[in-house]
Amino acid sequence: MEMKRYLIGKFIFRPSGLNMKRTILIVALASAMLGSGFVSTQAVDDVTAVDILKHLQETYRSAKDATIEFTQTVKFTLTNAVQTFHGTLFMKKPNYYRFENEEQTIVTNGRIVWSYSAANHQVVLDDYRDDPHAFTPDRFLLGLPRDYYSALVGKEKLQGKEMYVLRLVPKEEQAFVRSLKLWVDPEQWVARKVIVIDVNETETTYMLARITFNTGLGNSLFEFSAPKGTEVVDLRKQK
Repeated sequence: MEMKRYLIGKFIFRPSGLNMKRTILIVALASAMLGSGFVSTQAVDDVTAVDILKHLQETYRSAKDATIEFTQTVKFTLTNAVQTFHGTLFMKKPNYYRFENEEQTIVTNGRIVWSYSAANHQVVLDDYRDDPHAFTPDRFLLGLPRDYYSALVGKEKLQGKEMYVLRLVPKEEQAFVRSLKLWVDPEQWVARKVIVIDVNETETTYMLARITFNTGLGNSLFEFSAPKGTEVVDLRKQK
């Protein structure tokens, strides 16, 4: 049976327990810290990239859970095709995630991963494995300063507010992502817009419509019960 992949932004959930090689969950930047790696010393309004990253870090550290509503637009350079998706991501520390959009629902409680496709009437189950080489939101966010160079580009108006704009490029030449651009809200210190360009010159834009923190998301949200009649593919039984 061909192994399926489930794309959440740049975050690929595979049935093999959230194995996300060479890919990242940009949406999580809305609740993220970026750390204090190599950054430009350029200042805007006496604020530097270091200052912005520290504020983002504190936002992440103080968040026990987050709910993020976003729109993802993908522009494929080779075909000039454009795809737009709307989704919601629920996150709870340490390893609880639930992603929902028009096509799929992907859930993990830190032990099991459910990947449900309404169109295919199928749910794939597998063990969640804490692979040290895999990308999870925490690993991406905590490792970002180690893996990317960061610079403060300036300020731009977005959603009626002045935002700080950061540009990040990977230190690794063979990295899947070529560059990231973040629009950071100085009132809440979250990323409101993210643009990702990958090695295929595909441009993916995330617009964060609504972000809420520490609402007390219950553990039951991170369990999944398939609708009646759904085909169940349990990869745990094949091991």
